[in-house]
Amino acid sequence: MSSGYNSSSSSSQSNTEAKNYAKGITERALERVVQKTTEKRTFKMIKEFEEKNKHGFDNRKGTEHVTGVYKAWSQR
Repeated sequence: MSSGYNSSSSSSQSNTEAKNYAKGITERALERVVQKTTEKRTFKMIKEFEEKNKHGFDNRKGTEHVTGVYKAWSQR
């Protein structure tokens, strides 16, 4: 009857060793992943500007109506 106990004990010990081995491998893999992880930062610069332009028609000396078309010009 002692051989059945030894077999059961041996199987239990083998399972424990397998679990510890797998746990060790997982922990080492996790350490490598954590070490290889890098932080990336992105900076965006937003430029603000204010345009102060005057647009108009001077018809003070004219005798007839003045017409025109205003086109916005953007420098990009």
